[in-house]
Amino acid sequence: MLTYDNNSITTSNVNVNYNYLYNKDYYADIINKEHFSNKNLSYRIFKNAIIFPNGTLSNEHGGCTDENGIFINGTAITTSSIPERANLNQKIKHVHTKVIYLGIFFPMWGHYITDCIRFLWFLNSNEYKNKFKEYKLVGAQLWRFKFIGNFKRIFEILGINCDEIELVREITRYDEIVIPDECFIRDESFYDKYKYEYDRSFTKEYVELVDKIRNYAIEHKTPTDCKKIYYSDSNKRTQIGENVLEEYFKSKGYKIIHPEKLSLDQQLNYLINCESFASTVGSISHNILFLPNGTNVILIPRLNSLNRYQLALNQIHNLNITYIDSSLSLFGRYVGNFYYFISKQLVSYFGDEIKNNNRKYLRENFKNFKKYLSRIFIYLHDGIDETTYDYYFNKTDTAKEYIQQLADFENTFILKRISKFYEAFIYDSSLFFEEFEENPLVALKKVLRQIKKLVLKIFKKS
Repeated sequence: MLTYDNNSITTSNVNVNYNYLYNKDYYADIINKEHFSNKNLSYRIFKNAIIFPNGTLSNEHGGCTDENGIFINGTAITTSSIPERANLNQKIKHVHTKVIYLGIFFPMWGHYITDCIRFLWFLNSNEYKNKFKEYKLVGAQLWRFKFIGNFKRIFEILGINCDEIELVREITRYDEIVIPDECFIRDESFYDKYKYEYDRSFTKEYVELVDKIRNYAIEHKTPTDCKKIYYSDSNKRTQIGENVLEEYFKSKGYKIIHPEKLSLDQQLNYLINCESFASTVGSISHNILFLPNGTNVILIPRLNSLNRYQLALNQIHNLNITYIDSSLSLFGRYVGNFYYFISKQLVSYFGDEIKNNNRKYLRENFKNFKKYLSRIFIYLHDGIDETTYDYYFNKTDTAKEYIQQLADFENTFILKRISKFYEAFIYDSSLFFEEFEENPLVALKKVLRQIKKLVLKIFKKS
């Protein structure tokens, strides 16, 4: 919970339980980190600066540079592929006006309620009201973003007229650009090369933005038909096996909510009435920002990563959060695919036991696991990274037990044949490491190629 004391803020009352992870020691260096920043926010002014939208600054996103093409830190979503100096030998539109840069706007909800609102605090500041009220508001467009639907509605709740924000669609130079500091901040000092993640921190100004939305929900609260909700991402092609999680949580009295089918006001009403919330970790779990204090929260990681955005957001309000591992994304690609099943950790949390003789459960798991294998083929050339291997195979017996459980399922001859290859590189990988002693990942790639050939052959017969 956030507490204010003479302009300082602490999160000492945050209650997060990591005991239902496969191995919480794996995350020892990050789970106790403080994500609040006492930074006093200000702004910078650049003459003849340039806004690069739609990936024109790099092959990923965009941002701002000064008049000489030098990147202005804090204006992009990620800097992983941004050049030191932008190419100015291209068509650049020049608009002779002064503007305030409000960031990059794109239609991904989790980023929208973090990265896309991180400059909006400035519009509530005295500096803006006294010095820059006449400046035009602009933002860089990404992926043909438009202020429509819930993306527009959240700005309306914040008291911002989207019609007054010009979306920059081509490289544009302005006479003057005012760039506010970020209130949701990427920590440039740490970068996880395996999960493509920087640490995140937030200021009191970000909390104020979030609380304005949450307070709106409180003021317009109406009764709902449920107090326990499972926010589902199962409509995404990458969320393999989440249908099994849905069924399990439904059996525990949770109402399954697909937020993309609801208006923002409907979503906020479900969230503000909630007493128990559950979801997988990702954009969808960022909605805990709008839960009332004291809500019980279950977060299920997609893979061997707790998501550094989420670790910061966990500290904003007084919630009772429990992380539960119930995935087995062996090929830990950060953008998918992800594989979920009912783990021992999940049923233990609810005081249940896994019923190994439940044929319906095993049949559905087998179906989803087969789908997962078919989906990850395009990533096999990368092999399995060191951290994924370490988490699933060295820190826990989960991978071995789960694959064996499916292999023991009657009439699953397909999986029995597949599991032999899994055993080869998971549990007796030393045979391959002897050949590639200095680079075990090369050895795994070799085995993965064999798995790919076998599974493709088997799938044709099944």
